[in-house]
Amino acid sequence: MSKQTGGLAHQIAKNQATLIWGFGQEGQACHQYLTQTLKADNVWILTDEYQADLADYPNYIYAEQGLNRLSQGDFKLIIKSPGISLYRDELIQAKQNGSLVSSSTNLWFERYSNAKTIIVTGTKGKSTTASLLGHLMHSIGLDILVAGNLGLPLIAVEPARDYTILELSSYQLADLNAHTNAFILLNLFQEHVPWHKTAAQYYLDKTRPARNKNCDLLICNAESQLTQQYLIEPAKQQQAPLIATYFNQAQGFYCKNNTLFYYDEALRFKFNLKGEHNLKNLAACLTLLNEWQLNWRLALEKLANFNALAHRLEEHEYENGMIAVNDSISTTPDSTVCALNCYTDRPVYLILGGAEREQDYQSLLSQLPQFNIKQLALIGDTGKRIKQGLDISNPKIDKLPKYQFFDNLPQAMADILAKVQAGEVILLSPAAPSFGEFKNYQHRGECFIQLVNAAALA
Repeated sequence: MSKQTGGLAHQIAKNQATLIWGFGQEGQACHQYLTQTLKADNVWILTDEYQADLADYPNYIYAEQGLNRLSQGDFKLIIKSPGISLYRDELIQAKQNGSLVSSSTNLWFERYSNAKTIIVTGTKGKSTTASLLGHLMHSIGLDILVAGNLGLPLIAVEPARDYTILELSSYQLADLNAHTNAFILLNLFQEHVPWHKTAAQYYLDKTRPARNKNCDLLICNAESQLTQQYLIEPAKQQQAPLIATYFNQAQGFYCKNNTLFYYDEALRFKFNLKGEHNLKNLAACLTLLNEWQLNWRLALEKLANFNALAHRLEEHEYENGMIAVNDSISTTPDSTVCALNCYTDRPVYLILGGAEREQDYQSLLSQLPQFNIKQLALIGDTGKRIKQGLDISNPKIDKLPKYQFFDNLPQAMADILAKVQAGEVILLSPAAPSFGEFKNYQHRGECFIQLVNAAALA
């Protein structure tokens, strides 16, 4: 059973001033919940920059003036959007001045305190795994809802009768105070350092519910050293043990030579998703079903009609024989390696780079020679940094592919499309965020496919 500490709705009901910081899709859904469901009449909206569409709202503040009011503690409760760092100076000052800082995720758990929930997280693969788990559980007759960062904001949905599967990011987990029935941690890689301030804090925030023992079932990746370092090993120093169930180990579900095993049994099934990393995601899902004594063998039989989510190794094959792969969701070097491993049998034009997030690309670059990469097309601030690193290390890396920096994606695509031949792959797996040139990773992926489609029709 899900439980929530604190009383956010109680604070709102007392007619204390409540502030929503950030007014995107989630902020709007939160405002609707506060004003219509809870009937709160002292709700304010804050945005970092002026938004003309909010000009007529009487309780709208913005920019420096609004941030100053927030910092001074003018609001009893602050509900911040996930993209706003919990570690911003204004929030730290607000808490020092008596404000309570929380999230719409905490509001949802408080509202639906009896909901049965499964949290799926990890640096990479959480959206696919949450959807995959939902498919498997639904296929064996359970009433399931997959929510979180997929589709509608969480605060706008009601839980399923059986289980609500929540795909949550580190932004949402950093201050989560709820208890969940199961917590699946797929992996840990360095990511989101600007938001969390340090890589170590990112790992701590990502594992928070498990570290606080706010889950009945903890499922971890046995291959993840960072999970051991930041979750399992510290727990050994505590009096109450932290009990984890593992996937990717021989005493359960694991992958070997691109085959999924259960103990020593090689499992046979049809799976449309490419890459061993997706088999590992499936192993995590089956581990949960097995732990709860659900019929995972029946679920496997019904896996054939599950397809990849958009922007995740999304393949487009054209009449001229070229293959364009939209893996725009890739924002880490590790995810790009996973993508490259799916195309070891084909020549690849790899588009790499984007917004800067202070990630370490050395391991990725050192592995490039093992793949059949015809050219690296580098874009964005990260692309500039990668090129500088390649310029320095070029003599030290054998068989380094040709590389070139381009000012933007259209320029990179024009160059590639003039060269690509039948049977070759154009892979957008940028290992970096999209911001700057694009609104988000979806916009980046859509632009990529539009450029390929336009060339194919020319």
